[in-house]
Amino acid sequence: MKIELHRDLFGNEYHQQTGGLAGEVAAKRGLDFENLVAEASTGKVKTHQTAKGNITFTSPRFTNWTGSDNREGDLILSHNSIDYHVECKNLGGVESHLQKLSEIYCNLLFKSYNLPFILVYTYNSNISLTKISQVEGYLKKIREVGGLVFEFNQYQNWINVKRG
Repeated sequence: MKIELHRDLFGNEYHQQTGGLAGEVAAKRGLDFENLVAEASTGKVKTHQTAKGNITFTSPRFTNWTGSDNREGDLILSHNSIDYHVECKNLGGVESHLQKLSEIYCNLLFKSYNLPFILVYTYNSNISLTKISQVEGYLKKIREVGGLVFEFNQYQNWINVKRG
């Protein structure tokens, strides 16, 4: 896998990962994004020590909307004495990644998450307005059933998205 530097129509630089098997690349991008979100959360993400002595994120457990149990979420974030289930979704070029958002919507609709829910997402900066509109539609539905939605920008800040 390698990282290439590109420019969008407005001359803004962006990086794109290329090479590797699709599943490997997606898993790596997902983990990288979880790490970025955790770092930007200024020490509020719960961690634990593994048997091997490594410090890892504490993942929320839940039964999804289809009844599949012992599912593992991304992070638990504590803020003002409240724990939140956080899912970090790097939607990339917004192709099949929209399925991730529909799964989150169904889990919220069926009250599958055991904690208040936060979605932190990002996507490639060079996607079309049509794809942005599709993402916005899913985010609106997630908000309607009680999910908090934040966009993660290139400056490693969470932005509370009020659109839709």
